[in-house]
Amino acid sequence: MKKILYCLGVISAVVLFACKPVEKRQTLSNSFNKDDIKLTAENPGGSNLIKLKMNTKGVTGMWNYNFGTAYSDEATALVPYTGTHTFTYLATTPYMTTDGDPSKFEFISKTIQVEVTTMDAPINDAYYKLIGNDLEGKTWVFDGVPGDGKVWYAMTDPGNWEGVWWNAGSDCCPPADVDGKIVFDVDGGANYTYYSGPSAAPQKGSFVFNGDFTKISFPTIGLIGSFEGDKGGNTHNNYEIKVLDDNKMVLFTSDCFAGTGWVWHFKAI
Repeated sequence: MKKILYCLGVISAVVLFACKPVEKRQTLSNSFNKDDIKLTAENPGGSNLIKLKMNTKGVTGMWNYNFGTAYSDEATALVPYTGTHTFTYLATTPYMTTDGDPSKFEFISKTIQVEVTTMDAPINDAYYKLIGNDLEGKTWVFDGVPGDGKVWYAMTDPGNWEGVWWNAGSDCCPPADVDGKIVFDVDGGANYTYYSGPSAAPQKGSFVFNGDFTKISFPTIGLIGSFEGDKGGNTHNNYEIKVLDDNKMVLFTSDCFAGTGWVWHFKAI
């Protein structure tokens, strides 16, 4: 009996020791060194078609740039404008971050800059419609004048851009910049220049298409007739593209004051 009790005591001690929690845990971190990550880019003649490559063995990650991402070591980027472009490679390992959350990982980033001087590779057709067949730049104005009875600046049903509730531009209340214009170009960037009137000083900004070219945004300055952000606190810098061809552009937002929609009709000149 004493032997049995002794054995049970030894087993209990072993079990208790084996189950004792480990208080000190090893901190895991990204094993890649930024200086060891080698990147190359090829765009002969300053082409806007750029071949990117991460050349370091054992490194995994993704390319990130203004126009998209690529989850591979090699990627081809089609750049929509001239100028100096920065491409970033984000390298990671399976190691978790120090907070132990498996959904979060440490990243090491390495960048490479590429100069684009020639738009020799075709880009999305929306750019040519907005800017010109040769990307020479294009000017747009309201497609109408006060009192003409046309719809070119109007409050609409937020669920139906063609359902006009108040034809403000033609009926009574055109915007203060009704004689203004907007000019788009891709000279060194996706550029947007706003003029509030024929003799007004230019205001420089930028524009961005969404991924499927159904929307356009103006992050820095508003569109002509866009209320300049004073309607319900909405800056109205994000628009759905309802029509875009060589001569006509119709933009819409369903996010205006008092739950209304608003539509803008423009023509190229």
